[in-house]
Amino acid sequence: MTTSPGRQRTTIQLCAQRLGFTLIAEASDLGVSARTMSPFERPSLSAWLRRPDEYEAIVWSHVDRAVRSVAHMSELIEWSRQRSKTLIFGMPEERQPLVITPQANSDAIRHCMKLAYAAEQETRAISARLTSAHAVLRATGRYGGGRERLTGPDTSRLTFTIGSRP
Repeated sequence: MTTSPGRQRTTIQLCAQRLGFTLIAEASDLGVSARTMSPFERPSLSAWLRRPDEYEAIVWSHVDRAVRSVAHMSELIEWSRQRSKTLIFGMPEERQPLVITPQANSDAIRHCMKLAYAAEQETRAISARLTSAHAVLRATGRYGGGRERLTGPDTSRLTFTIGSRP
């Protein structure tokens, strides 16, 4: 089981506290990929993005938790500017969170876009490595994930013994 949601929550809480924001709700879209889905398509987050009058800012633990593409970041920044919302990225490896206000200067936007680009490149690299690894496993007759597949002449009848120690 992943510990990531708990660590992300802690980073968000510390970041909000440091900047003087009160957390009013949490949007958690576990099992949804920022790689394939825009923030505006994610079930929990999109519900909040449609109700911008209820808050001042959105806080993520890191840029790659919000988006994993430059296009999605651009869309998110444009949304925040049109609605006068602040985007905050906890950036636990940095001394300060990345804060993108509706009036953010070009340096802040450029930094944010660089981080989105890095997340996009990381996603591509991970995908390429996994695709390659699975191709090698398939070529060698091995199975590369999930529950092991049952193969053989008769997989419809399995025999096993349940026993106890004497």
